Amino acid sequence: MTAPAAGRLTTQEKVLYHQINPLKLATDISTAAVSAYLLARRELLLALLVMWIPSIVVTAVLVRFGDFSRTRDSRGGRYLRRYMTRGMQAVRFGGEGIVAVSAWFHAWALIPVGVLVIVWGWSGRALVERVRRN
Repeated sequence: MTAPAAGRLTTQEKVLYHQINPLKLATDISTAAVSAYLLARRELLLALLVMWIPSIVVTAVLVRFGDFSRTRDSRGGRYLRRYMTRGMQAVRFGGEGIVAVSAWFHAWALIPVGVLVIVWGWSGRALVERVRRN
């Protein structure tokens, strides 16, 4: 894999690298938990607002104003470039969907399945590659 070009990052690069920003991670994890609770209480509109609005706002602010040059050059940045494809992002999104539907239907045993799908979205391609090498 070639080294990233020096200088300003493109919007696409910022969208990629913002995923491991601590503020973004904290926002996504906390709003997922709160929205799952609200879904379990059948408060659909409020749950959807909590699920989407903070994440969108944090993403917009980070992509607009964030400097991800250090992230790009970090181990985490290299990991994202290599493994965080749109497909793996879709897997993570699907895991959140499983958590949300599980909370709505009070299918508590399926919430860990959704969490595992999210974890797979973060690490699956790297694990598969590691297994193939060995």
